[in-house]
Amino acid sequence: MRLFIIRHGDPDYAHDSLTEKGLREAEELAEWFADVRLDEIFASPLGRAQMTAAPTAAWKGMEVKILPFTAESMDYMASFSAQDDIGYTYSVKGGVSDYRDGSGRFEERSATLAEMIKGSDEFLAGYGMERRGGIYRAFGTCEKRVAVFCHGGFGAAWIGHLLGMAPLRAFRQLDITTTGVTVFDFIPEADGFVTPRMVAFSGAAHLYNAGLRQKP
Repeated sequence: MRLFIIRHGDPDYAHDSLTEKGLREAEELAEWFADVRLDEIFASPLGRAQMTAAPTAAWKGMEVKILPFTAESMDYMASFSAQDDIGYTYSVKGGVSDYRDGSGRFEERSATLAEMIKGSDEFLAGYGMERRGGIYRAFGTCEKRVAVFCHGGFGAAWIGHLLGMAPLRAFRQLDITTTGVTVFDFIPEADGFVTPRMVAFSGAAHLYNAGLRQKP
């Protein structure tokens, strides 16, 4: 199985839609996907993700299926304060400390995290993979190529989970560009187990080629 995780285009958050730039990004992404085989296309229930998926789906004559667990939760972005066991109070955003004390301590928001992990497990089980810790037991070989259009915060947390990172720490540390494409391969080994392999992160060649983003 090959999984494409795509962040939505430049957002108009107030209206849960895309800016003019975001619409153009989505069109450029669709052209980039033109010669990439996709078997299924999914999107978050939110408008900005669906609007990003629409040009690719139209180009390929495919439907966009809604994947509820991929919706963005503001819980990833919420800020609060916490105190460690020696009395140091530090600020926390998205469940991760700002490290001002050098400890690297972090807190997880269990309800949000559990919902994301449950959704991921159910989704991958539909393609014949059962999670066992940080790896998966594959029941047969799945050759499908699946695109999921979602969000920056959710996408980073999901990517972190697939890599075995603390998902909310990944949210803090992974910067996914608008319409950035991250790719995972799930290829069974001889013993039938699969380790998710990230073969590309936040790919944005379509934006560079269209002059919508400066090359690093």
